Amino acid sequence: MASCSGATPIRVCYYTPNINFRILHMNKQDITRWILARIKEKSTWRGLATLVGLFGIVVAPDQLELIGAGIVAIIGIIEMGRSEG
Repeated sequence: MASCSGATPIRVCYYTPNINFRILHMNKQDITRWILARIKEKSTWRGLATLVGLFGIVVAPDQLELIGAGIVAIIGIIEMGRSEG
């Protein structure tokens, strides 16, 4: 939500982000669903890649396949532990 104040020709505007804090009131199963939903989004992976690059972690191209297999294994373990009810 943007708010502006001041007379013309100088106007001061600021943006207040609409932050949703509902995760603070979720139970364990809802938090797990929320995390898994974020993992499926492309922006999550782009952000993670940006953070990894920020800290200077370099991955050799031959390690990418191993990392991908590890991520799939972790997601598989999480999915096996989840109840469907």
